[in-house]
Amino acid sequence: MINELDRRSFLTKTGILTGASLVVPSTIFAESNEKTKIVSLNSSQGDGFYTKKVGNKEITVISDGSLYFPDSFFAQEAKESQLKKIAAGNGFLTDTTSVQVNALVIKDSNGVTLIDTGTSKGIYDTLSNFLTNFQKAGFKPTDVNKIVLTHLHFDHFGYLFDKEGKAIFPNAEIILSEAEYNFWNNGTPNLSNVTADQGTKDFFISSAKEVIKNMKKQFTVKNHGQEVAPGLNMIAAPGHTPGHFAVEMDGFVYLADTFVHPWLHLPHPEWSSKADVDPISVKVSRKRILDKVSNENLLLAGAHTNFPGFGRIVKKGKGYDWKEIPFEWK
Repeated sequence: MINELDRRSFLTKTGILTGASLVVPSTIFAESNEKTKIVSLNSSQGDGFYTKKVGNKEITVISDGSLYFPDSFFAQEAKESQLKKIAAGNGFLTDTTSVQVNALVIKDSNGVTLIDTGTSKGIYDTLSNFLTNFQKAGFKPTDVNKIVLTHLHFDHFGYLFDKEGKAIFPNAEIILSEAEYNFWNNGTPNLSNVTADQGTKDFFISSAKEVIKNMKKQFTVKNHGQEVAPGLNMIAAPGHTPGHFAVEMDGFVYLADTFVHPWLHLPHPEWSSKADVDPISVKVSRKRILDKVSNENLLLAGAHTNFPGFGRIVKKGKGYDWKEIPFEWK
């Protein structure tokens, strides 16, 4: 299991513990009764989930909640004066702003595909809403037949397993990139370019290795351009992690962590996060994918786009801008 000191160092050094009400668990995984918890399904669009129809697929963004980090964590090349100016320009009184955490459900005639699974309980008191909101949207864990993991960071695999290591989605095939599996599984991953503190890096490693152990070889690895589910293809986007990827279908792209902070990484795509394994590759992948989706005017969602999460990207100056899709109640 994950070292308690490692987790607390991560939470403290990234600013998560500041002012927070937190009970740190003995495991990163969900409580065993989470998968059977009864949740009222009499919920409306926007109550933790948001659905759009795209072609023959129903796409639902599931909110896991939000994280609060100092902006400097996501823009290590930026000057403090730049960050303060951007925060003020977006209406914030502080340079510690919220970053949304989302997952995605895609439903069609082939079944239900889940892209990422949120954050397990205990990491922070404004996260870990994924499973509740997933059920509010009318889904059951047994409905899911595929789970696509865009990368192995804690806010993307939290509800894969309970604390006993049992699958919360018992009928689902788990899919991840071959590069991602190899990086975290082989010996000690090289996080020398990650500028977060050592406790944070230890937490990333131990949590990823724990989830790999629980998968027990019952997963499938894929590579760039391959189909991860019917009609869904992998777009390799290395840098944030070596095997990080986006997901493309006809007319729509799920960006995952191509950018993590919309107010920082879109106007300044040259800025990187302290959590990035390879900051140079992050910038190359970001430009390639954002140029593609802006040129093609594709509908988008992302792991950290502001809920309800759908929008488009346009080029603006040397960077980009996010154009949210108007909220629809039905």
